Amino acid sequence: MRSMDVVQHECRRDRGALSRREALEARIVRLAVVLTGDKEAAVRLIERVLGDRPRRRDVARMDLAHVDRLAVLRAREVRASKDHRAKHDVFAGEAGRVLSALHTLPGQPMEAWVLAHVERLDLREVSRAMDCSTTAIGRHLEHAEAKLRDLFGDEADEAAGALYRAMEMYRPGEVIATVRGVRRRRTWGRLVVALVLVVVAVTVVLILKRLATS
Repeated sequence: MRSMDVVQHECRRDRGALSRREALEARIVRLAVVLTGDKEAAVRLIERVLGDRPRRRDVARMDLAHVDRLAVLRAREVRASKDHRAKHDVFAGEAGRVLSALHTLPGQPMEAWVLAHVERLDLREVSRAMDCSTTAIGRHLEHAEAKLRDLFGDEADEAAGALYRAMEMYRPGEVIATVRGVRRRRTWGRLVVALVLVVVAVTVVLILKRLATS
C-alpha cells in the first residue's frame, strides 16, 4: 500500500510536465470539483473564476494565488446558493466516499484540507487563499483530519490518497471544453437576441415612416 507522500510525489512530477495554461486550468478544475462536490456546480464555479478570460492566452496570465482566492470565494457562493444540492457524483469508490465525507465538514475546515492536501499549499498560501491567519488554518486542518480519522480510522491516509489519485486522473480538458461550449452558446444566444432586436427596431422605423408619408 503506497503512502500519501509517495502518491503526491508521483502526481507532482506529472503536474510539472504541464504548460502554465494547462496547469492553471487543471488547478481551477481540481478546486472547482472538490470544493463543490458536484459536476454541474463545478462548471458554474469555473465560469465564475475564469470571468472574462475565455481565451487561452488570457488564462495563462492569471496569478496562482489569485486563482486560489477566487476559487474559494466562488465556491462559497455556489455552496450558499439556494439551488445547490451537491450530488457527489464526481467519483465512485473510495475517492467518492472521501469527497462525500469532506462535504460533511464545515466550510473552512473542508477548504483548508483541500488546499493543503489536494493542492499541497503551505500554511501561508492556504491562509492567503482563505483570508485568515495561519493559526486559524492550523485549527481548521486539525478539525478536518480528526473527522477523517473518525470516519476512516487507520485507513484515513490511504483514503485521502485515493481522492488525490482520482483527482489527478480527472480530465480537466473535458470540463474546460464544457465551460467554453456553454460560453459560446451563451454568446451566440446574445447575438441572436441582439439581431432580433435590431430587425424589430428597423421594422418599426420603416412602418412609422410609411404611416407618416401616407
